[in-house]
This record gives sequence, C-alpha cells and structure tokens, in this order.
Amino acid sequence: MRLDIRRYLSATLMGGAMCWSLVPAHAADPQDVRAIFLLGDGLEFQHDPVRLISNLQEESTQPFDPSSTQPFDPSSTQPFDPGTQEAGSIFGPSTAIENLVQQLAAPGGEAIGAAEAQNSVATDVGSLIQNSENIQTVGAQRRSQIAYDPRVRAYRYGQIYAQAEGQNFLPVRLDLDSMVSKIDPALIQSITVIPGPYGLRFGPGFSYIDIDLIDTPRYDCPETHGRLGMDFRSNGGQTGINGTAFGGGSDYGYLLHWGMRNGADYTAGNGQKIPSSYHAQNVMLQFGWDLSPNTKSEVRYSYLDVRDTEYALQFFDINAMNTNALNWKTTTIDPCDCSVWTNQIWYNQTSFSGDNQNESKRGVRGRVTDALNTVTGAVPPDEFEPDDLRATVNGELSNFGARTVKTYGDDTTEQFRYGADFRYITQRTREDFFITDQFNPGDPANGYLAPEDEIFFTQQPRSVMTDPGIFAEVAMPWFSFMRTTAGARLDYVNTHPPVGYTAINEAVTGDDAYNQNDILGAGYLVGDIDLSQEWSVRVGAGYAERAPNLSDRYADGVFISMLQTGFSRVIGTPSLEKEKAIQFDTAIRADYEFVHLRASFFYSWIRDYNTYINFGLDPPTQARLLLATNTPLATLNGFELYGDYNATDRLTYFASLQYVEGQDQTINAPLPGIYPLESRLGIRFTDCCAGQVWGTEWGWRLVAAQDRLGQLRANAFDTVNLNVVETRTPGFATSYIKGYYNYSEGVRFVGGIDNLLDRNYLEHLDLRFAGPPTPNSGPLVAAYSPGFTAYGGIEMNW
Repeated sequence: MRLDIRRYLSATLMGGAMCWSLVPAHAADPQDVRAIFLLGDGLEFQHDPVRLISNLQEESTQPFDPSSTQPFDPSSTQPFDPGTQEAGSIFGPSTAIENLVQQLAAPGGEAIGAAEAQNSVATDVGSLIQNSENIQTVGAQRRSQIAYDPRVRAYRYGQIYAQAEGQNFLPVRLDLDSMVSKIDPALIQSITVIPGPYGLRFGPGFSYIDIDLIDTPRYDCPETHGRLGMDFRSNGGQTGINGTAFGGGSDYGYLLHWGMRNGADYTAGNGQKIPSSYHAQNVMLQFGWDLSPNTKSEVRYSYLDVRDTEYALQFFDINAMNTNALNWKTTTIDPCDCSVWTNQIWYNQTSFSGDNQNESKRGVRGRVTDALNTVTGAVPPDEFEPDDLRATVNGELSNFGARTVKTYGDDTTEQFRYGADFRYITQRTREDFFITDQFNPGDPANGYLAPEDEIFFTQQPRSVMTDPGIFAEVAMPWFSFMRTTAGARLDYVNTHPPVGYTAINEAVTGDDAYNQNDILGAGYLVGDIDLSQEWSVRVGAGYAERAPNLSDRYADGVFISMLQTGFSRVIGTPSLEKEKAIQFDTAIRADYEFVHLRASFFYSWIRDYNTYINFGLDPPTQARLLLATNTPLATLNGFELYGDYNATDRLTYFASLQYVEGQDQTINAPLPGIYPLESRLGIRFTDCCAGQVWGTEWGWRLVAAQDRLGQLRANAFDTVNLNVVETRTPGFATSYIKGYYNYSEGVRFVGGIDNLLDRNYLEHLDLRFAGPPTPNSGPLVAAYSPGFTAYGGIEMNW
C-alpha cells in the first residue's frame, strides 16, 4: 500500500490518526529505487531522490539489489552506444531532458544532460550553460577563460542559489571566480536551472542552479573500468586532458577522476591579444557503499588547483587559488511507507592570493598612475609611472552546511517533502597597496601624496553568515490533466564581522550596526494544466526574501569589478536591508510529431533591491567608489521563445529568442548588468539512425545592441543626480558549427568552430575601460571575445 498524501495531511492537521490508502502501488523493476549513473542522456534520468520511490514494489526487500542495476556498466550506458542513444540528445532537447524539466515543477525551468556537457569542450560550467541551446534564461560575464559568472534572468550573485550534488558553492571573490567554476564539466550528469523562487528546497534565493554529478557504480561481481578524454581549443592554445577510473562490487562502488587544463592569451577578432592565460587541475575521489539493503551512502572529496591566471582589465591576477570540498550523503528508503530520507553534510574552503605585477597589468596600473598625475599635478621627471604602483590581494571563503529531507510519494502522484538545512559561511579579503612617490622620496611629508596614501590597505574582515532554515513542499494531482505544487520556507540569518571591528569607512556610511539578524520567508504555488495532448501550460507565483551577501555588508573599500567598466571600490553597508521579490510566470509548451514550441514569460517586483550609490572617485587610485544601498523598488521582466521543426528524419530547423529588461522604478532608470535581446537560429543534420552515430549543427547567434545603459544615484540617495555607469555595446552576429561522431561503443569524437567568421565583438557584461585612453593605459580598452576558435576532442571508454 502507499501513503495517501491528502489523507495524511488532513489527519495530521486535525490531530487524528494517520490515514492510509489501500490502493496498491504500481509495480516495477526494483532498479527504479536506485540512482542511475549516466554518462549520456540515452536512458531515463533518476535526478531527484524523490523519484527513487516512484515504482517501489510492495514485495521487494532488496531496493539496492546489484543484480538489477548496472549504473556504470560500459556495455549498457556508454554515452554514444547506438543501442541506447536517443535522437536529439546531443544537440537540442531530448526526451530525457524534457522529463527532467517537467520534474522541476517550475515555470521556465531548463536542463542540460551529460551528453551535451561532454560534447561542448567547455572550459567551465558557466560557459557551458551560457552556450547551451537548452538554456535560454542564463547569461554570463566572462571573468577568465575558466570562470564565467552566471546571471539567471538578470538575477546575480547572492540572488542565485547554486549547488553541486546538494553542496552549496559560493565565489571566494566575485571578480575572480564564480559559484559554478569549481566543477569539472566532465563530471556532470545534469544541470537544471530554476529561473524563479521555486527551488526553496535547496536554500534561500530568487533563482537556482542545481548540478548533479556522476555517481558510483554497482556490479554483480567486482569490476574496474576507465575513461580517458582529451580536447583542445585552437585560440589561445588551450588543451585539456582528463581520466576517470571507476568500479565496484555488489554493495560498493568507487570513482577516481583527474583533469588538467591549460591556456594562453587568446586572440580577438581584431587581432588583439587578450590576457587570459591559466593553469588548472582538479582531482575527485568518491566512494559509495550500501550500509543495508535500504541505505546507500556516498562520500566525495574534490580538489581544485588554479594557478597563474590572468584576468583582462581587472585590477588583480591570481597567482594561486585552491578549493577543497568534502560531501557526504546518505539515502534511506523505508520499505513500509515508501518514504525517502536523505541526510547530507558538506564543507568546502577556497583560498587565493594574487597581485597586479604581470606585464599584462601594466596598462591597468598605468590608468591609475596617469590619474594620480592629473590629480597631483606631477610632471616629469617626478611623475608617477606604472611601475610605481604595486598591490597584492589574498582571501578565503569557507562554507559548512548540512541538510535533512524526508519525502513521501513520487512526482507522478501525491508527494510531500519536508526538511531542514543549515549553512555557516565565512569570508575575508585583504588588499595591500604600495605607491612610490618620486617627488622628494626621502621626505614623504613633502611628496605629492600624503604618507597614508603611499602605503595602505583595504579589506573585508572575516565576516560570518549563519543560516538555519526549514521548508516543506506538497504536490497533488487534482484531475488527470491538472496538478499543483506548493512550498514554503523560513530562514533565520545572522551576519557579523569580528567582535570589536570598526570599518575605516564608517564615517562614510555612518553605520555601525555590524551585527544583523534577518528572518527570511518564502513561498510559491505552481499549477500544471494539460490543455490537450499536444499543448500544456504551467503558471506560477512565488515570493522570496534573501539576506545581503557579506561583501555588500562588510567590504571596506575592496577593489572589486562590480560594474561593466570595472575600476570600482565597494564600501559595504552593515544595515543593508534584505531583498523581497514577488514573481509571476507563465510557460506554454506544444509538442507535435514534427514541431516543438515553448514560450515563457515572467515579471518580478523586487523591493529593497540591493544596488549602489556612486559617490565619486577614490583619491589614490581614482577608482569609482560604490556604497551599497537599497532602492525601494526594482523590476525585472522578459520572455524566452523556442521552436524547432523536423523537416525530415535527418533535418531539423530551430530558432530561439530571449529578452530581459531591468528597471530601477524609484529613479526611473535602467539597472546595470542586464544583457540585451538575443536570438539563435540554425539547422541540425543527423544520420539516418536519428543521430545515434553522427550529427552536425550549424547556426548563428544574433545579439542586439544594448542601448539601455545602467545608471546609479550620484552622491546621495535622495538626490535626482544620476550617473551612467555603463557604455553602449554594439550588436553582433557570430556563426558556429559543431558535430560528433561515434566511432564505436567506446570511442567518440567531437569538434567544431566558434566565431566561424572571426568577428570582433564584445559582450555587454564583459569589462571595458570607460573614457578615452591615457598615456600609459596601453592599447587594450576592452576584453573582446575570442575570434575564430576551432576545437575538438576524443573520449575513450573501456
């Protein structure tokens, strides 16, 4: 028998006894209670632990019976096995991806499968998401070639909750890495994006990125297998290699992975070299074992080492960045009530150090020293030179968390989920500056600069965020054509710097309320209606609150490139208010035999939106000074459209269009950091076996000019003076081609060309210098995108 959620809730609310339904559960193979590991999209996804109980047999007593499941058997789950690969699973939507999206119960939800991740030759997860045809709601700002900062419908860091295998990740410093840059794309089973406040089971946020990683296998008898991949990208001489060893027995499994990637400066379409060299390697060790026939446990350790990484036009480069992450998850299935109980604990820590002494930073240093010459009136031979400015930076972030979740039912009938989670986050940054005054160097008191402006530091002290939360979700099918899902969440958040700390810029903010407490509430309601066999609609409304990030509360003049034009120093406001978002969504889908259409629309009102006041330039560095503040009301709205047409069994035409508009309603001005109207169109051509052996795609990416330039208040909140803090970005069109070939069950090839016509273009979110060049600023004025880039790869499995 199975639990009737409606009767269970009714009995619980009325204080009565628990009620049970005597309707027999759907019988199926016991393997449905196990999480299946896939390298490709050809089989059914078992993405969410709640699906593990969807088909549990009443009489089964071996839910982890190894004889019934071979999740890592190369003979059955090779990503390019013509016997299992589904048509369309490499390029564009597939049945498995569509099923995964439907499980999200979120309007506008999107997903990427393992096959697409492995065919992209992506340098990091952010670039993979940005370039995917299956993800329209995400844009990204390129920080480096291995760190893309994602924006979900213009929601940004702090508003997006990101996790990998249930483990929350955050950037150690926003302009040097991102929340998803610590994950190797070769390890991905799926990525799901929830572009609204409908993922509250993960944590507090306005949108969500959830990454599922590959799992450990089980076999009837002990077995060992391997996977080796190599790839290259011609522009910048980028090379990558990764190897995976995996195996296991009847009640245990293991996975060992190592990857390395290197790159040099790439060339833009105009022939300019863009500083972008890097070296990165990662290691992952994972072991899983079945504690009992009903309990499975997985322990995963990962290590990321990034060195000698250049960031074009940013103030600092990275000398070293290291991430250590530990994740332990246990899943128990109760055969009596068919419930799933998941317990998890994680810890990740990232530390980094860097400076501005690379030769590629000479132009950045020159911008600062040229500004000093203008302000101080310094003239030759005593003027400031680029080498007179030295700066170093270091910092760290640690993230400890835990989660417990109990789930009854499955995603096809009634379902009830409740749980609690906890996060404890610490973050710190320190920057040290050294400016050599060439005028009277032996007498600092009589130089161009005051002594305190020659050697000084900025910092974000070791700040702490503590966040325990509870949540509950319920889903019910009311009719055969209608289903609703609802959820609620409550968090208590405390943030504070070290005891006794006083900010250097406290006089600027006038705010000494360093210890802050926030109560965060969230809730949503989503309805699914099948209008016909082909047409369906999903509507939703959600409310969420989130606490400001630690930098916006406690940064004390830190040199972070928060804006498109870079060169900004951030001063936090301790009493910054929490943000409150209300969002409405509508998503429509049509699936015919030859035509597939989808459309999503959203509108979001955000009260106390976290933004900045621009109140002038910092005297020593001439950087833009930004003070964190709230604006009473900001709005985000937009849409995503997609359609494809299967002209023949081998030929498909497709097109997409997406747009987001952001507005500070209080000052009636555009918000910064909003990407413009974008479209894709192209054709896919496959073999006569529906793409099971080979396939190719040719397309265009069309991006409109961004004329809505972000503005901030100038000097004070209540003034009408505004500063435009962005520059116009021209529109552009780039073409690409890509393809794959499955040589055999164990060997596959991928390849393609990005920016086929070698166009010179600039993404709106990417950095550029504002204003005319200065004597020592150098020729590089913008971090232009890569020009013609051929790429390819091979993967072997055995």
